[in-house]
Amino acid sequence: MTAQSIFCVRWISRRRMAFAATGLALASVTAGAQTNFGAVNVGASATATVTVTIPAASTVGSISVVTQGATGLDFTNAGGGSCTAGTNYTAGQTCTVEVAFKPVYAGERYGAVVLEDGAGNAVVTALLAGNGVGPQVAFGGGAAIAFGPMANGVAVRNPFDPVVDGKGNLYFTDQNNARVVEIPAGGGAPIAIDPIVGGAALSTPGGVAVDSAGNLYISDLDRNVIMVVPANGGAATIINPMVNGIGLHYPCGMAIDGAGDLYIADVDNGRVVEVPAGGGAAIAIDPLVGGEKLSYPVTLALDSAGDLFIADFSPIAWWRFRGTAARRR
Repeated sequence: MTAQSIFCVRWISRRRMAFAATGLALASVTAGAQTNFGAVNVGASATATVTVTIPAASTVGSISVVTQGATGLDFTNAGGGSCTAGTNYTAGQTCTVEVAFKPVYAGERYGAVVLEDGAGNAVVTALLAGNGVGPQVAFGGGAAIAFGPMANGVAVRNPFDPVVDGKGNLYFTDQNNARVVEIPAGGGAPIAIDPIVGGAALSTPGGVAVDSAGNLYISDLDRNVIMVVPANGGAATIINPMVNGIGLHYPCGMAIDGAGDLYIADVDNGRVVEVPAGGGAAIAIDPLVGGEKLSYPVTLALDSAGDLFIADFSPIAWWRFRGTAARRR
């Protein structure tokens, strides 16, 4: 169990109930086909032909290649494919998009080819993955180092859910101080991030996520919202998606896929909420396998194929869901 999931579960237990018997289930929701570029040196470039199948008769209005929802980054449109904007496609018809992958930093990169209609609705999405190879942080093989950073003169207390962005900056929730702390990749002074939206500051930060553009997402367990801190230093905003008339209740872990879609563990509602990158209606993800549903989803992860893994803190047993297959542990 991750530090983040331990905290979210402890928070649930403290606020809601004490479990007599507990377990953790892992559920996965399988994504569609994707193109994997494999290992490519940082600064080098590789190209691939991505074939997409149009699921229903549509007129393609635009074609974009994104890296976690943002254009012009690691994955770009190399031109020359057969998919063209303004063309009417029949159901089942295929076309191609030439994609270039040029990693800017070391590590896994996720993206997507997205064909939209004239109204901005996604016609088809093809996932992309690649691994940038090169030094980013060099470890000399010595002993591990423990550090307790100070931000604005205040020591970190109860740090949870560390994530690293594409530039190597480290972010984690500082739960007892109701803030997020950023450790710059270059070794600069730690930065306290405590956004205020509508006169209200963070109450109980549960999880963090960073998209490819550097925007920071913070789940607030008490306020039942997601705070978004723009990378450009603009004013923070709030995401509070409604699905079937129900808003978030104890949002905890988050993940962002190659298309920039945001996934939120909606703990108290026993579901995952997907917020599309294009601003479409939010979607509830609540897999049912072998008669078992999600109980308390606490943390999420995405693999390079776009499969979504859900850690479910449950009073039943260990489960691992993958597609339609389930296994009890």
